[in-house]
Amino acid sequence: MGEAFTHIVRGDVMERIYFQDESKYRGSADALFIPETKEELIAYVKEKSIQKEAITIQGALTGITGSGVPVKGLALKTEKLNRIYIQEDEKGWYAYAEAGVTGEKLEQMASRETKDACFFPVLPTEKTATLGGIAASGAKGIHTRCYGGFKDYVEQCQVCTAKGDIIEVTWDMPEFGEIFGSEGMLVLFLSFKIRLIKKPQHIWGILFRFTDDRTAVRFAERIEERQHITAVEYMDKHTIRLIETYKKNMSAISSLPDIGEQIQVLIYVETAGESEEEAEEEAAGLLEACIEAGGDPEDAWAMCTEEEVERLRAYRHAASECVNMEVGKVNGQYPEVCKLSLDTTRSLTDRETLLDEYQSRLDKSNIPHCIFGHFGEGGPYVNLMAKDSAQYKEGTRIMEEWVHKAYEDSAEVFGEHGVGKLKKEMFQRNAPEVIVKEAVRRKQKWDPEGILNPGNMV
Repeated sequence: MGEAFTHIVRGDVMERIYFQDESKYRGSADALFIPETKEELIAYVKEKSIQKEAITIQGALTGITGSGVPVKGLALKTEKLNRIYIQEDEKGWYAYAEAGVTGEKLEQMASRETKDACFFPVLPTEKTATLGGIAASGAKGIHTRCYGGFKDYVEQCQVCTAKGDIIEVTWDMPEFGEIFGSEGMLVLFLSFKIRLIKKPQHIWGILFRFTDDRTAVRFAERIEERQHITAVEYMDKHTIRLIETYKKNMSAISSLPDIGEQIQVLIYVETAGESEEEAEEEAAGLLEACIEAGGDPEDAWAMCTEEEVERLRAYRHAASECVNMEVGKVNGQYPEVCKLSLDTTRSLTDRETLLDEYQSRLDKSNIPHCIFGHFGEGGPYVNLMAKDSAQYKEGTRIMEEWVHKAYEDSAEVFGEHGVGKLKKEMFQRNAPEVIVKEAVRRKQKWDPEGILNPGNMV
């Protein structure tokens, strides 16, 4: 077994690839193991469990809380556990996929094998994320308001415990709810049986452009209950300007027209229908809602082919990519500066107040920031891009103030991005005692020796 893993030397290019995630949080490990089969992985975990060596599980390292970044012991990356097949039975189409399969590969295989009849609807915007990472982090995509989350489509999964034991967990078992979103602290996901659903025949993507936040929020309120909406995404003025700066070098969106200097807010809406007439009626209803809110439907970009809709999705995804690149520039000079993001779920009635609070506080701080995310699912989310250590410390203080207030308001906090290592202290200081104790209880139940993903959450 000793020959099966790669030793890492500090300063080597491998360290930058495997010991840092998209938040730019950095760590280190004594060794990196990349198993090619589940059997290799299980044998390795059993051996290291006996030796009581810490193991940090890694997917594609697309997370932004450091949860997959090792701080001691060994790193185990699942990228070669990437086998997948699609099969139909009397209940419908299913994907049988190992944990290292990416969302992009699942999407492609489902389309090819079902002849574009079925799809998996809740992939995160970062399609290079692995299924194991999605399950561990609780990441959501832009369509979660309509279709739910990843675990809603998993009928069965196979996991490896910290002792190297294999457990089959089905959706109706109490353990199912504990392991999803547990940040790799409880089990190591090995494979999934995933239900695919019928793909809508007609999809429209409409990018609504507004000159102020109030009009945008009124529009969001008017469309909240519409039946065929599958996504509502918000992007503020800082997000728009940042994307426009990078756009010409991003092939997926470079052909889109300029947004326009007068535009302060974008809301991307996606709809799905079974007939062209149904889709067109829904699009017309959205344009009418835009007028009622005080917006100008002439400012909206409506697209109805799959290729065009994908470009608008790519524009939304570019928000995350651009923020990550900005943080990366600073991190090279100030290694302690990481991406700071806040994901709290608040009601739509709080949204305008929340946006005003975010903007006024951050404008006073002079910390570069972007606000974007799922507008129909509790967001949007705040992203800070500190320019030096002093701004990073101030940004951390501001984030903690908001986390504390969100818990006081009984809002869901750390719902999608997670806690990981970056927000561990913030979580422990501000979360209600019952929530912290439950996290500790689960860790003690599944991994009392603290083998898996040390440093996360508890």
